[in-house]
Amino acid sequence: NSYPYNSGSQYPSFSSTVFIWGSCISDSSPDCGWAGSGVIISSRWVLTAAHVVEDMDPDDSFVVVGSDWEYGDVYEVESFYIHPSWNGDDELHLGFDIALVALSEHISGVYPSSWANQDGIDDSLLGATIFISGYGDYSDYEDSFCDSACLTDENESYSQRRAWANTLDRVIEIGTQSGENDVVGLRGGHIVYDFDSPDGRSNSLVSGNLGLNFFQVYSYAGEGDSSPNPHALEGAGVPGDSGGPVFAKIDGKWTVIGLTSHGSETSDYGDVAFNTRVSVHAEWICSISSSYKPISGC
Repeated sequence: NSYPYNSGSQYPSFSSTVFIWGSCISDSSPDCGWAGSGVIISSRWVLTAAHVVEDMDPDDSFVVVGSDWEYGDVYEVESFYIHPSWNGDDELHLGFDIALVALSEHISGVYPSSWANQDGIDDSLLGATIFISGYGDYSDYEDSFCDSACLTDENESYSQRRAWANTLDRVIEIGTQSGENDVVGLRGGHIVYDFDSPDGRSNSLVSGNLGLNFFQVYSYAGEGDSSPNPHALEGAGVPGDSGGPVFAKIDGKWTVIGLTSHGSETSDYGDVAFNTRVSVHAEWICSISSSYKPISGC
């Protein structure tokens, strides 16, 4: 939100996007750690991707609030709540990559973001402008073609929060399995967009595409079409952006409709980004809310 990208009607406030770090449950080595992004949806609650926190030790994990995680405000984690239907990376295509982080104390100085708290509230957003943010780290991905857009800090690290724009190309709901009644546990979904090139030749989600490129398979992105016209701030995420929010306008308010989940790791033209659709998990999110630790919007 640096000038001229101030939050308001044209751009959302990215101040609710947070950095998450934790030591690993499976390895007590001091070098074992994992990091990602998330979004504040209530004063003590952060929404993120399940794969970000599934191996984190909640007793040695924290959330950092601020535009640069090296200098931000640190909050300790109390507990993690991972969606009960999440079964690891092998089932990313099912759309259950979602988790909640409960904090030990209330976050101050940052307003929580509105989120898609009703099933189907985002049904009509196809083709809308979306904004995505996170703390992506390009340092381990020399094959990324971002060049000067890699945005290293003055100390050549990748600790700053960043944001980019795109067009919402697919809104996917994965329905309840036949014969099952557990709607909360068996309905997943995705928010999907592609990284279009200025020459219009990298429009991966165009109608009739086979659903693959050199770096990834995206045949489960569903049917539809995609505009080849990129935004001036067009982009896609890299590792470290996982769990960060996807914002779209609903009834004039910037609302979290998705969480960065998976896609190509190269941040190059033609990448397809899959983001966990929040609205289909609204019932599960609110099932975690309590009078002791209420979740705004429930």
